[in-house]
This record gives sequence, C-alpha cells and structure tokens, in this order.
Amino acid sequence: MLTGKSIVIIGGTSGLGLAAALAFIKNGAEVVVSGKPGSAKVASQILGQDNPIVEGDAASPVFSQESINLCISR
Repeated sequence: MLTGKSIVIIGGTSGLGLAAALAFIKNGAEVVVSGKPGSAKVASQILGQDNPIVEGDAASPVFSQESINLCISR
C-alpha cells in the first residue's frame, strides 16, 4: 500500500507518533522517526532496526532538517 514511500515522523518515539510509525511500517513505508534524547531504545525495539531513529530537539531547525535529509536519502 505504501511501498516506495518515505515518511518522517517528528515525535515518533512514543504515544500517537509511535503508533503512527508502526502503522506506516506495517503498510510498507520507509519511516524515519525522531524524538527526545534517550527515547530511541524502546522505540527501536518496537519499530525494528531497519527504521532509523534520530534523537534531538525538534524545535531546532537544524535537527529537523537532518531528519528530513535522512528520509530523502533512503
């Protein structure tokens, strides 16, 4: 359904963002998830190792751009 599509989810290491990431992955999308520092371990166990998780401050334009660039490069 979403095969060949790439998605960035800012705030995707917990709650609704994590649930959305999991749903997109189950439907074939490539997902890059970003979240607060220290949040990657649990999210990577749920989402799997094939989906990169970027930790940082979403309020930082540089951090957000890095997340988007990673998604584009996949």
